Amino acid sequence: AREFIQKRKQKGVDFIKIIQDSRLPQKFSDTLFDALISETHKNNLLAVVHSEILADAEYEFIHGADIIAHGWVDRKISDSTLAEWKSRPFAITPTLLGHCKAKKLYNMKSYTLTEQEIIVEMGKAHRAGIPLLAGTDAPADGVYYSTDLYAELALYVDAGLTPLEALKTATSNPAHSRCSARPAAAPPPGSPSPNYPSSAPRASARQPYEKSTPPRSSRAGRPPRSSARLAPAAGPCCSSTP
Repeated sequence: AREFIQKRKQKGVDFIKIIQDSRLPQKFSDTLFDALISETHKNNLLAVVHSEILADAEYEFIHGADIIAHGWVDRKISDSTLAEWKSRPFAITPTLLGHCKAKKLYNMKSYTLTEQEIIVEMGKAHRAGIPLLAGTDAPADGVYYSTDLYAELALYVDAGLTPLEALKTATSNPAHSRCSARPAAAPPPGSPSPNYPSSAPRASARQPYEKSTPPRSSRAGRPPRSSARLAPAAGPCCSSTP
């Protein structure tokens, strides 16, 4: 774990993506998972942990994750859990569009919430003060790079965010999030504020995932190069110590 993360740090990544999913045949032991989180933080990187069911999200918070990706699909979150999550820097990348598409495409037993309930859960997290960071999980589940980000933002409006708050999840929230490893510098004194026209178009929140279209440019399909992903390998190494 130490060698892997240090090498990723040298390559300039901003975060480490860790796959810890209780639904999968293999998962990291508690000891190794804690070591991955600890080493990630020692290198001033964010620990982003995969999560799609609430029990995993709760586990990952307790063990020190900075961001969970994705929202949960199995049961409704309690007010006490949201209050606990707000007690330290922590954020959520909901990937609502992917969840809505996956629920239509697959018959997964873990998806016990309806599409609307999955969306509403993210609204509850937002109102509790948990930062939402926009992401689509493209190209999984038929989600396209670039263009489907707008559909994702529209679902945040469905969840109860204002159009401006939805835009912030893809702009200022990632830069100024309480869990940001590299906080954005404040603008120099006297810097002009952007003057947006009041006639700017408003986001539409009407079932955008029904109208997705592929990006026109193949360049939009290139994945980002600022992260490293860790998933447990099959066999005894899953429970080994770093």
